[in-house]
Amino acid sequence: SSSVSLTVANIFKLFEIPQISYASTSSDLSDKTTYSYFYRVVPSDEYQASAMVDIVQSLDWIYVLTANTNEDYGSNGIGAFEDLLKDVDGVCSDNSIEINLSDEDYDARVDELLENTEAHGVVMFVKDTQLEELLDKIKERGLSGHFRFVASDSWGTLDVSEWADVAEDSITITLHQYTVEEFDDYFTSLNPDTNTRNPWFTEYWEYTFNCTYNSTCTG
Repeated sequence: SSSVSLTVANIFKLFEIPQISYASTSSDLSDKTTYSYFYRVVPSDEYQASAMVDIVQSLDWIYVLTANTNEDYGSNGIGAFEDLLKDVDGVCSDNSIEINLSDEDYDARVDELLENTEAHGVVMFVKDTQLEELLDKIKERGLSGHFRFVASDSWGTLDVSEWADVAEDSITITLHQYTVEEFDDYFTSLNPDTNTRNPWFTEYWEYTFNCTYNSTCTG
């Protein structure tokens, strides 16, 4: 996650150790002055935010509600969206709600979304666990169909079939992914005997195959 990468990057920079992330999308990590040894293979959340603004415009929404989790991913993502929205005429962002990772009062969060009776479109940068809790509370309160969501990649990769009636007509974003067969062939050929240069590989192997590595635990 971005939160973990931000912490690790500060430590690795001290020892000039390069760091490559496959999932950290926070725009903070684009600051090469601060995170000079950090690299990633996914785009910044600013691109998601820009796509969300385009979607909101194409849907002809006048009022937009926003929801985000109170951490780097949520705060920076929704911040980028709101900054870009300032340059768009005829769309007003209203009733921004922030969800703490330890939040347990989702009734209150839903009440905040309902304060503007004119707004039904919600733009979301919410982590998956909190997203599930919010959708669950909306369903429990019989509000299925009341909101229409435009959500970031945390939803785009999540199975929301349990909340299908709440999620109907929603639009989510996910990063383009494809299989690199050469890498898959290489990685699946590794084992603790052949990959001795990686001191953590045996631990990863034992965790993946739920065993203690020996001659009978070969994967």
